[in-house]
Amino acid sequence: MALVAWVVSACRDTISQAFSIYVLSFLIPAAGLAHCIAGSTEVLMSVFAGETPLWDFFSGFLAPATLGNTIGGVVLVTLLNFGQVVGSDKERLPNSDVDL
Repeated sequence: MALVAWVVSACRDTISQAFSIYVLSFLIPAAGLAHCIAGSTEVLMSVFAGETPLWDFFSGFLAPATLGNTIGGVVLVTLLNFGQVVGSDKERLPNSDVDL
């Protein structure tokens, strides 16, 4: 979802924004991934219907999904920020042998 925010802000027109939101949001379930907020409604419906214990919601869904979303979001944002910094300035850092 962090990628959606980045791409939407980079799009120039509304059609591009809507298309980007649709495609990138579609990739989450298509890849078999779970989003901790969006997926909670589905699992909580099962809890409220009495089909799933509340503990299974927390331990079997919410904790792993939140951990995966956190790690994935941090890695994605880190890579995007790194790419933006590398692509924007070609000068050397002071006291460093690393080119940016």
